Amino acid sequence: MKFNTYRIKLSGLKVELANHIRTATIDDIIRLKHIARKSFTETRQAPEVYADWIARSVYDKRHKVFVYDFKRVNGFIDMQDSILELIAVDPLDRSLGIGEKLFVRGICYSKCQDFDFMYVETEAENIPSNKLYQKFGGVIISQNDK
Repeated sequence: MKFNTYRIKLSGLKVELANHIRTATIDDIIRLKHIARKSFTETRQAPEVYADWIARSVYDKRHKVFVYDFKRVNGFIDMQDSILELIAVDPLDRSLGIGEKLFVRGICYSKCQDFDFMYVETEAENIPSNKLYQKFGGVIISQNDK
């Protein structure tokens, strides 16, 4: 499986924060794990790996997990410093722009931490994610097989 690693230059990047995004809490973990299990079904690892990952990230002080919450948690983004570790949107809520709004929150978080760049790795075959990162000026800095 091929992966693209993107670098997004943050300086000069103008973005606006969306409503309905907040920091994840322990009360969100069941819903976050559900979204992870439903979202990562065609990856190199079992969906349960991602479910456990997002649960651990909520507790880990080195990570910042944000959720998009409109009547229920619809998606999440997991940031560690300026690295986007994980992003997912409930399959029932896709094509509503939630992933982009969460990504913008990740950009703002990285900028607030005074980073110059944000980094993200995604499967080369994941066309929606690749297009999103390119839309915000993402440049592929490495491609590899895992």
